[in-house]
Amino acid sequence: MNSGTIYTDMKTLLSGQKSRGGSSTGMAGWINGHINLCRALVSPDKFDLNNKKITPLITGTNPRMLIGHNRAPSTGDVTLANAHPFISCNGDWMLVHNGMSRNAVPVGEILKLRGHTILGTTDTEPLLHIWEEILIHAGGDSDKAIKEYYAFIDKVISASFAIILMHKDDMMYVLREGNPAVIFEKDNTVYVASEEDAIKDFGGKGSKYSELNRGTIAKITPERGVEIMVGSVDERTVGSHKVYYNDYYQQRNGVDGDYNMRWQGGGALDSFRFND
Repeated sequence: MNSGTIYTDMKTLLSGQKSRGGSSTGMAGWINGHINLCRALVSPDKFDLNNKKITPLITGTNPRMLIGHNRAPSTGDVTLANAHPFISCNGDWMLVHNGMSRNAVPVGEILKLRGHTILGTTDTEPLLHIWEEILIHAGGDSDKAIKEYYAFIDKVISASFAIILMHKDDMMYVLREGNPAVIFEKDNTVYVASEEDAIKDFGGKGSKYSELNRGTIAKITPERGVEIMVGSVDERTVGSHKVYYNDYYQQRNGVDGDYNMRWQGGGALDSFRFND
C-alpha cells in the first residue's frame, strides 16, 4: 500500500470482508523502526481511526506496509490478547491468519518451554513462533524458510490457512492453503485480502485481480512488487467470480490423523524442526 491513505484503505479493505468476522479488528506496521499496533474489540466498520483509546499510535509518518485483520474466533476468547495481528518475540515479524490450526495450541506449549512468549489462547499466535524457529533453522534465509514453514504448517500442524507474514523491512509473504486469498494491484499499491468483496471498493466491477491457488506462496516488496515463489494464481474479474471456501479437512482424511499421532508421540516435532 502507499502511505498516503494506508489506514483508511485498510479499514475499507477489512470492512469489505466484515462478514468474515466482527469480534475484533487490528492493524499493525512499523514507523521509523517502531511497532505501531492498534487493536480493538469492534467490527472493522466501527474501528475509529480517530479514537486515541483504540488507536493511540496512529500518528506521524505512515508505514509503507500495513497488515490488518478482522476476527471470527474459532479458538480462544474474544480478548485483545487474542486479536490479530501478532508480533514475533524479536519484533521483526507480524502475522495474521484466516483458518483453523488443529495442532497449533499444544505446539505453542512446547514453544513456551523454549522461551517463546505467547500471550493469548488462539490457534494462530503459535504459528508466528513456529516461523521464528524455522527461520533460525534456515540460518535467517527467509526465502528458504518460508517453503519449509508452509510444509510444516500444512502437514504437521494440520491447518487450513491463508497466512500473511510481514517483515519490518517492507516485505511480506502470502501463503494460501485451503482458505482463500486474493491480490489486487492499482496505482502502485498492492492489496491482499480474503475475498473479492474486500477489494471491490478499490477497483470496481470489471477490475482484474489474482486469486492464489492452493499451495501458493507469494512474496511482495515495494521494489519488485508481487512475485509468485511457489504455485500459481488465476486471474479473475471483479463481479464475475466468487471465491468460496471448501471444507479443507474433508479433503485430508487420514493425513491429519497420521501427523497428529506422530507429534503426540514426541518424534515428529523434535526431529522435523525444533531440534537445537
